[in-house]
Amino acid sequence: MENRSYQKIRNLSALLTATLLLASSCVQFKPMALYDAEEPEALPVRPVKISQAVEPVVFDDSDSYVWGFTEDPDCLTGGRTTEAAYSGEASLLVNWDRNAPGCDWVGFGIGWDNWAGKD
Repeated sequence: MENRSYQKIRNLSALLTATLLLASSCVQFKPMALYDAEEPEALPVRPVKISQAVEPVVFDDSDSYVWGFTEDPDCLTGGRTTEAAYSGEASLLVNWDRNAPGCDWVGFGIGWDNWAGKD
């Protein structure tokens, strides 16, 4: 009797093993995204030279689009000057006294391309 029940268990184990192997061999895994979000757009290629940008003129000999020089005259002074110009008739003169109290960082800005955003 014991031999017969052992044989049934062995046959049942073999059948179960064959069923599991057969079932697992039919499964195929598909690639799936981790999140259901859209794929990000590729970043635009940055121009190698500034002359290849949409608006290559950053400073046009006027200081109407330059800001930040008058906030603290002890730290930063400057503006338009005609004494030295790489090209054109004028350039920007920037004088920064980093040793003055509270002047460890200063900034100024240029309204490039009529303040249009750049990426």
